[in-house]
Amino acid sequence: MTLPGWIHGKGQLFAELDYVDLAGWHPWFDYPVALPKGKGAMRAWLSVEEGRLLNLTTDLALSDVRLRLAKNLPELRLTSLNGRLGGRLQADGFAASAKGLSLGLEDGTQVPPTDFSFDWQAAGERGSIRGSGTASRINLQRLSHLAAYLPLDANSRKLLHDYAPTGEIADLRLSFAGNTEQLKTYALRGRFSDLGLRAQGYFPGFFGISGNLEASEKGGSITLNSQHSGVDLPSVFPEPRLSFDTLSALIRWKIDFGQVDIDLAKVEFAGHDAAGSAQGHYRLGGDGPGTIDLTAALTRARGDVVWRYMPHSVGDETRQWLRRGITRGNASEAKLTLKGDLSRFPFLDGSGTFLVTAKARDVALDYAPGWPVIEHIDGTLRFAGAGMRVDAQSASLFGTRISATVAEIDDFDAANPLLTVHGKVEGPTADFFRYINTSPVSEMLERATSDMSAVGNGKLDLSLKIPLAKTEDATLEGDYQFVDNQVTVDPALPPMTAVNGLLHFTDAGISVREITGQFLGGPVKMRADTQGGRVEVLVNGSLSVAQARKHYALPVFDNLCQLARRGEGQEECGGDRCRFNAGRDFFELAAAFQQDGNRCPAATL
Repeated sequence: MTLPGWIHGKGQLFAELDYVDLAGWHPWFDYPVALPKGKGAMRAWLSVEEGRLLNLTTDLALSDVRLRLAKNLPELRLTSLNGRLGGRLQADGFAASAKGLSLGLEDGTQVPPTDFSFDWQAAGERGSIRGSGTASRINLQRLSHLAAYLPLDANSRKLLHDYAPTGEIADLRLSFAGNTEQLKTYALRGRFSDLGLRAQGYFPGFFGISGNLEASEKGGSITLNSQHSGVDLPSVFPEPRLSFDTLSALIRWKIDFGQVDIDLAKVEFAGHDAAGSAQGHYRLGGDGPGTIDLTAALTRARGDVVWRYMPHSVGDETRQWLRRGITRGNASEAKLTLKGDLSRFPFLDGSGTFLVTAKARDVALDYAPGWPVIEHIDGTLRFAGAGMRVDAQSASLFGTRISATVAEIDDFDAANPLLTVHGKVEGPTADFFRYINTSPVSEMLERATSDMSAVGNGKLDLSLKIPLAKTEDATLEGDYQFVDNQVTVDPALPPMTAVNGLLHFTDAGISVREITGQFLGGPVKMRADTQGGRVEVLVNGSLSVAQARKHYALPVFDNLCQLARRGEGQEECGGDRCRFNAGRDFFELAAAFQQDGNRCPAATL
């Protein structure tokens, strides 16, 4: 700063002005920055030597200030500028300081009072520099807002724009040495609160982070103790944000020849989706996502948000199925192991490990649209490599207990990922018919079973194969074991009782090799098959005249004592209708008519 020509020699000056128009002082003072406007009160202490200003300390209470800190920068318009500023010029550098400095911008931005100091020196070698600085408080969001008016290099401006820092740094201590192109050494220490950075490339973003930091060109450490914070991992997850109610961590890192080794000594977290802890090691270097050796344990986790934590390598069909299919449930005692080069994830070549295991509780699995939901699943969940497996020790379907059920996806990355479900059920046969009638199988069979009903229990063994990209192409196969049931095939016919046997079914139809039972008081055997979407039931056996009379008031039964031991008939069901066809020899009548119209003979056939 050049002083008026009438100031010579060496000494100190003091001035106090209750009102000053800084623009009016241009004829006497050559300001170091463009200062076309500014007014208010000030006090100043100056140290001079041979017309040169060496030290300046000034207390300011200014308003309506206009500043331009460099010719290529826009004008900074301030409604207020208050606090103490100090400066010192040296042959090889300068120093600046502020105490209680506050700013008010015309756009409404307020910079609260802060203290800072900065020292910069050119070292002996050409282009070498060193410096240090302190700050009581820096609001990063306001700093980014002011960046357009500050004399920053292009790289610093780009970093502020790309990472969009937010939050506040306090008790900052900084020192550095290097040259105008690159810092060779630096040391940084400070506290931060609600810190946030936008994710860039493989560098994660975060928000709401609070803690302490120590860093240098060789490494550093960070201690976190945060509330309502989170991490953004867009390079890992399509749904990148992980939010936490609480987050604490001790993280250390070392830097060596451009390679960063990060040690997660202790990380504990709790949020809406999960709670647990993690520890491990991460190495970042070169162009790839790095290598990792991480273990984590979850004390709780929500099953219905598993889809959010599937990385980019998992296909969209699988992710959407997980989102739609797991509608409820919780997990406990979950463990994660992730080890290997992340560019090879999920390590199908065996070069690394990706394994998640958990105990699942009260899970609801809506495995395909239109199929009945499997509920209250208790079992184990396992993600390994590119696959998933759910082993249900117990579950329910229409309130019926399911045991030993397995749902599995072998390869998330397959061109057409396939879900297979295999389960066993013991329960009411009525629920088995209900399962068929409320699933796509009913349409496959042209609703042939819609009028069937049953009383009693049985055993179901079911297998499903569901392409995740086209769930309507699902196929199924299974067996149902009738155990002493009462079955009504057609409401127009009496029920079969004491029904035992095996019914086989697929998405194409049902078939029965042999089911035995009682029909109209006589033993019968039944076979069934599906032809052209229609179920054909073939019945063979003998009937009781007495039972027939009870159900059918036909004259032919009035004079019959009993029906023959053999008879055969055919029932066809499909399209909401059943039709019964009696065979030609269905009634092989015994030569036993009522004698004298009063009684049957004693002999039976």
